[in-house]
Amino acid sequence: MHRKLLVDLQQQHQMEVAALLQEKDQLLQEETAATMAAIVAMRRAHKQELEKSRQSQHIRQSADIGQLHIEYEKEIQLLHKELEVLSVQHTQKCLENSQLSHELQSERTCLMQHRQEKQELMKKQRETDAMSQLQFSMNGKQPHVVAQTTDFYEMEVILRAREAEMQFLRQEASSLKEELKIARMDKIYAQNKLKTLYTSSQEELQQDVNKHNAEHFKMGPWSAKRDTPGKSLKDSTPNTSSAAFQKKTQKSSLTRQIRARSKSLKDGLSVQERLKLFESF
Repeated sequence: MHRKLLVDLQQQHQMEVAALLQEKDQLLQEETAATMAAIVAMRRAHKQELEKSRQSQHIRQSADIGQLHIEYEKEIQLLHKELEVLSVQHTQKCLENSQLSHELQSERTCLMQHRQEKQELMKKQRETDAMSQLQFSMNGKQPHVVAQTTDFYEMEVILRAREAEMQFLRQEASSLKEELKIARMDKIYAQNKLKTLYTSSQEELQQDVNKHNAEHFKMGPWSAKRDTPGKSLKDSTPNTSSAAFQKKTQKSSLTRQIRARSKSLKDGLSVQERLKLFESF
């Protein structure tokens, strides 16, 4: 009787232990499934945050590149306008120089005519003086040559005034040639600087694009080591801003130099001051 009760108790105990083990396994499975679901959800959320961070970084970098491109285009358009102004001034100086050359040639022709007339008048004066002396020696009377002598002196005064005017025109033509030379040098200088700035801007823009693409490709899938993406973004943003500020400062300095050179044609500077201004760059 007692043995039967012990056997029943052992069987009941074994059944309870088996039920508890089964319940423990079920609880472990449920806890494992819940843990895996939580890990998957955390990975998914982290992946979404990482994707948002990448998109925001891409948008900021694209905006920076676009802003730099807009600034480059503005600087190039401004240089084109300066070059157009220099071209117009160069054309005006060429036209003025051509007109002055024609006037100078006309004045030279007129001067040659006046010299020939002067020589003819002097020849006639000598002949008249010879005739007057001959008549005076024959008749013993002073000839009436006062009017002719007065005309001769007036002609000589006119010729001297013409020569002074010709000298002034020569000096003015020489000054205009100097200004034309300076205008050509300014035009060549502006063209060279425009080409250099355009080439460097294109190269810098291409380098920025390549750098952005390289940084974009370096960002791989999610891993445990990517705990500080925000810090790298914060560190790279000031470097990009400082580099853009330095480039903008250099371009502004170059633009001020070109404007100062082109302004020398508009201001009332002398030829020597303009040559010194050109040599200072």
